[in-house]
Amino acid sequence: MLNQESTLAGNRALLPLLIVLVATVASSHPAPIFAPADAPDSLNVERVGEIALISPPQGEDAHLFPDGTDLYLAGDHALMGDFRGIVHIVDISDPANMRKVAEVRTPGPALDIKIADDLAVIGVQDFESSFGLLILDISDPANPVELSRFDQESWQGVHNLFLHGDRLYLAHGLNPGLSIVDISDPTAPLVSGFWQHEGDFSNVVHDVFIRDRLAVVSDLFSGLVLLDLTDPDAPTMLAALPFTEGIHSAWAEGDYVYCNQEFGGWERHLYVVDIADPRQPQVVHSFGSGPPPQGPILGPHNPWVHNGLLYWAYYEAGFRVFDLLDPARPVEIGYHTYPGFAWSVQPHDDGLLYVADGAVGIEAFRLNESAFAIRAVAVDPSVAIRGRHQSVDIEATVAPSPRRTTGHIARVGIRLNGETAAQPLRAEGRTFIGSLPLPPDLPTGRHRLHVELVDDQGHIYPYNLSYDLYPERDLEIYAETLAEGWSLVERGEAVRFTGHQGLILSGNFVSIFETRTPFGPTGYTALRFAFRPDAVEDFPTNRLGVNIGGRSVKIGLGGGDSLAVDLADKRWQTVEIPLSTFGISDADPSFEIDSVRIYGRLKGVAYIADLVLVAATPPIDTAVHEAQINARPAAFHLAQNFPNPFNQSTVIRIDLEARAEVELAVYNIAGQKVATLAQGLYPSGAYTFTWDGRNTHGAELASGVYCYRLRANGREQTRKLILLR
Repeated sequence: MLNQESTLAGNRALLPLLIVLVATVASSHPAPIFAPADAPDSLNVERVGEIALISPPQGEDAHLFPDGTDLYLAGDHALMGDFRGIVHIVDISDPANMRKVAEVRTPGPALDIKIADDLAVIGVQDFESSFGLLILDISDPANPVELSRFDQESWQGVHNLFLHGDRLYLAHGLNPGLSIVDISDPTAPLVSGFWQHEGDFSNVVHDVFIRDRLAVVSDLFSGLVLLDLTDPDAPTMLAALPFTEGIHSAWAEGDYVYCNQEFGGWERHLYVVDIADPRQPQVVHSFGSGPPPQGPILGPHNPWVHNGLLYWAYYEAGFRVFDLLDPARPVEIGYHTYPGFAWSVQPHDDGLLYVADGAVGIEAFRLNESAFAIRAVAVDPSVAIRGRHQSVDIEATVAPSPRRTTGHIARVGIRLNGETAAQPLRAEGRTFIGSLPLPPDLPTGRHRLHVELVDDQGHIYPYNLSYDLYPERDLEIYAETLAEGWSLVERGEAVRFTGHQGLILSGNFVSIFETRTPFGPTGYTALRFAFRPDAVEDFPTNRLGVNIGGRSVKIGLGGGDSLAVDLADKRWQTVEIPLSTFGISDADPSFEIDSVRIYGRLKGVAYIADLVLVAATPPIDTAVHEAQINARPAAFHLAQNFPNPFNQSTVIRIDLEARAEVELAVYNIAGQKVATLAQGLYPSGAYTFTWDGRNTHGAELASGVYCYRLRANGREQTRKLILLR
């Protein structure tokens, strides 16, 4: 949990107030205080059993944060902590009938537990007593033996910890840095090292995760730090990766780190960070979990990866399960939103999942995974144009699940947005093909295609992807007349002036254009209007601004750039403002255009006219566009793409000093060719190729690191690029 929560552990009455404050800052849609759903919603997950260990707050205390904290599994037993200073030891050998066999009292809230062999270490943090560690021998779980208690005055308690070999790495959450404790003799722990960031990171370390000799440190306010533990007592920093919102917790698996900040509701992003080169970590993907029906939540909490699956606790929304067939692009394949409060979820060797339910105790679940998985979905056209395309062709490729060996596919279908009826796809081997009609009244913008595979046991593999419907032409908000569905709420006088239907701007003014039906920015690139400073005097208080959906841009009044007008030039001038200048991205599904405002103060009289939202250029049929530059290069060369990383498109330049048989192709990290940008005989010259991040079938590729290779007359050059959705 957030570090400030631990400072209030001795005064639980203040904790809900803190959560409200943090959640309000973290999200424009603040989540409520703990309010679990009355009826669970689930996908491919069933409850097996539970044991009540925690008494939910009652009466006036019902709004309090639940008492239960983290759990850790060891063989047939689970240890779970709580804020009341208790570690519960539970026999889980019969998951449907779990039973408590012992409890250990701790000198404060037991916030974290780690186990290795017969050793259990509990992190304790109480604001009043600032206690640190309790170490137990649990060789006989029903009769735990306290080996030692250990604390340092400077610690202010232990919020999270990681047990690695004979060292403990402690995240305090209050005092800065990472403490290292030698427990080679668990009866006599001793401080053996310390680390803190020497730059501009906050050093509020909330969590630490270790894989081999790599430590991933979660700085609550600054981001991720990667440490080399070759010397376990003297970590050396490999890299620091800033995140604007900071990082709460992380898990490293293979070449990737999966991490998140905490409060923020369903809008809170989860991140995939490529650490193949730990000195140059790169964010290659961000994703999230689809909200179930119960509405807003606090946000995500702790991740765990096991056997190709990523598990994420989501507080009062239960837990979510993601498939890592493509480790850079997790796909949500299961969830359960039982009425409780998930602090963490841990898979076990018995094939079940155990959840630390902060409001109840320990819950046991079974994931019923589909026998087959959807590996890729190709869409043609890659982007539809309203009025031009009436349907979308779909090609879904499937493969057996690596974790299930029996079963067959019952059906594969596709639906658009929230439709209940799926359009069936026909099987052609391991490929399923079909066509999805686009409703003629479907609004432009970003939509969701939901492909669903169902096996013979009724288990589902869902695959969701976004799909854009672009407008066929510019949206003329105000030209000769107002566009349909738009109104002019506050207005200057409308006049006909030098061939334009315009509005008079004079003195303090605001012209507000509102639409009855707000819409997303997808498919539009800029706002354009005509401006004429017919009788405006140069005056210090003059100003001009434009606002879209609450986001404003000031227009310069001296001329000289694309976001300025020249008051001395009395002709009509065109102002075109990219939506990105307003901070508007079509990747932001929550933003909607509901109004356009022209506002300011002018001494004299000016006019505006021809207010237009500029439509994106209709996409070309292939993923590549090439252009020759008329110059003879001096050498064979493959340039670095620009921009890099990129989101929508990137440009690659090649130089051929002589006529050559050319192949320019893009490969994924597994070495598989995903797109061919150029192939054939090319004269000498310089060429540029624009790639939009789609494969040869027109489907969007996942965020990640890719290689692009130029081959020509027996020579080749290779470079890397980063696609970031």
